[in-house]
This record gives sequence, structure tokens and C-alpha cells, in this order.
Amino acid sequence: MQGTVEMPQTSGQGVARTRREFFGPEERRQYQEEGFLVLRGLLNADERQEVVEWLRDIARRRTELPSWHIIPEPGAPADPDDPLTAVRKFQALPDYPEAMRYFGVGTPPAEATRELLGGADDLRLMFLSCFAKPAGHGTETPWHQDQGLWSIWNPAATSCWVAIDECTPENGCLNFLRGSHRGGMVEHVMPEGAFHPYIPRETIDYGRVVTVPMQPGDAVFFDGRALHQSEPNRSGKRRLGVVAVYSPDADLVRSIDVSDWAKNRVRQNQPLGSGEAFYQERVWIDEPRPSRAWRPE
Repeated sequence: MQGTVEMPQTSGQGVARTRREFFGPEERRQYQEEGFLVLRGLLNADERQEVVEWLRDIARRRTELPSWHIIPEPGAPADPDDPLTAVRKFQALPDYPEAMRYFGVGTPPAEATRELLGGADDLRLMFLSCFAKPAGHGTETPWHQDQGLWSIWNPAATSCWVAIDECTPENGCLNFLRGSHRGGMVEHVMPEGAFHPYIPRETIDYGRVVTVPMQPGDAVFFDGRALHQSEPNRSGKRRLGVVAVYSPDADLVRSIDVSDWAKNRVRQNQPLGSGEAFYQERVWIDEPRPSRAWRPE
């Protein structure tokens, strides 16, 4: 039987916390055991509205941006008053300086992740994306492991998925396969026309599936190997969520160094950065920043 994470009644307002006060021992044990963990009220209403306006500003400038920065939602009508209605996904968000204001050092997402990772002092923002899932048109995100989509192997990476809107089963909240991160990597398939590689639905043990509804401002943290998915948005309400992937710097550098990704980029004489923000100095979220960003030899 599919489970559900209970959603208590909250105001949606974030709670001011100092460093290392987000999780207790039992919550950290739960994260290690289940591969995901929900934290209520991470961002307050003002913080969420700032993020929404930032994303709207990016969407309004889409004709000036590289085409792959914003992926449109198929069939979603464009609203001149709200460009988010036609967006499926924002990519390359670390390329925008505002990213560090909302997800850099001292922000609730970064500091909560830091604590969950044991107080890492050299945390890096590895990826930052937004999934808009517009009302009535947001398509399914099939089962997958984020690690199965990344071009580098980094088991130390942790995702912080922040609900900007209310997330319900009707508008496509996240579903997780409990404990799946402990089962290793699962083969992904990529048939023609798929948005990204995925794990076929018929292979999922639905007795272990947990549905995770969230109030605006809540966050769910999850391991890069945790299987997760979201259904289409069949409701009349948008489901906006931003996911920040953090990693201790040493693990990120090591994972790039042993992969083919950096070597291929150098060999093909492609610019280092531009979406994959591994080599940008601004992805350091701790002070003092190093004198230079790490570069492959």
C-alpha cells in the first residue's frame, strides 16, 4: 500500500534558525535509512515571492537567453502577464547572480543541507533548477534516480527540493521509493521522445512508495540514488519547485576528476561553465572564497 508523509497544518511561514538547528538525531537517522527527509517551513512567504519574481524575470527574457536555459511545457498556453505558465523547467540557474542570494551561503537551503551532511565546511552548489509544472499542463516526471542523469558519479551529493507552491497529489507532488538509495543504481532506459532517461514504471515496488505533499516553503532532502517521480498536474493550480544540489567540495572535485566529463569538455575546446556551474567561482558558497575556481589540468 502506498504511504503518505503526513502534512501538518502550518502557516507556511519559515522559522528563523541558526546553523545546525534544523535536524535532530532521529531525523538524520531517518534520512540515512529512507533516503529522503521532509523539513517543514524552510522558506517564508517573502523569500518564496522573491524567488518567483526572479524566475518570472528570467522567463520574460527568454528570447535573449540560450534556448536550453528554459524548456517550455508542451501544450501550455503562454500568458503575457505570467510567463511561468508556459515553462516546464529552468536550467543553468547558477549562471544568474541572484542564485547565490537565494541558495548560497547563509540561506536556509544551504545551511540545512550543510547540517544534514554533517556540517561540511566546503559546500558547493552543484546544480540548481526549477520545475514549474503549470496548471493543467504539467507533464509527468517518470521514475528515475538523479545520479542516473548526471554526467559525473558523486554519491555525496544531496538535493534540497523546495516547494514554492503547495504540492499535492492532484498537481504532481513528489513520490519516493522508500530505502531505494541503498539498493544501488537501477538501469534507466531512454526510448525515442523521452524527456530524459527513466526507470520503467512496471519495475517499481509500489508497496514501498511514499507520497510527499508539501505546503509552500517546505523542503524535501534526498540522496542522488533515491528513486522518485511526480504525476502530471491535472489540477487548476501551478506546482512550482526549485531543487538545489549540494556537495562537499572535495567530493565534487574528485568526482569530476575521475569522470570523462571534464576531459571531453577540454578536448572539444568547449567553454568550462555555461550551465554546468562546476567551474564557476560563484558556486562556492563559503567564505573566504578560494583565489580561483578549480580547473581540470
